[in-house]
Amino acid sequence: MIRLRLSLETDGCLSALRAEGHARQGKAGSDLVCAAFTALVKALFNLLSTADGIQLEARAEREGIACLRVLSCTPERRSWLKGVTDFFLRGMADLKQDYPETITIEVNNTCK
Repeated sequence: MIRLRLSLETDGCLSALRAEGHARQGKAGSDLVCAAFTALVKALFNLLSTADGIQLEARAEREGIACLRVLSCTPERRSWLKGVTDFFLRGMADLKQDYPETITIEVNNTCK
C-alpha cells in the first residue's frame, strides 16, 4: 500500500508531503501503479526544486519514503504553486480512483 500525506496552506498551496510504501501490483521494476505514483512525485520534486522564488527541503529517507516541505514561496509565485498543487492532487486522485486498493491519500490543512 502506498500512503500519501499532504499538508496544504489555507490558500490550497502545498506545504508538505510524505509518500511511503509500495503498490505491490506487479513484479519489482514493472509495477504500473508504483511507476505512475513515482513519476508524479518525482515531477513535483523536480519542478519545485528548480522554480525561482520557492525554497524546499526534500529528502528520500530510504527506499519507498520521500518527504518534501515548502520552506518559502514568494507572493508572486503563490498562484503558480497553487496550480502545481492542484495538478498534482488531480493526478493522484485519478490514480487512486483507478487503483483504490493500493493508495491512501490524506490531506490536512495548515495555516501560517
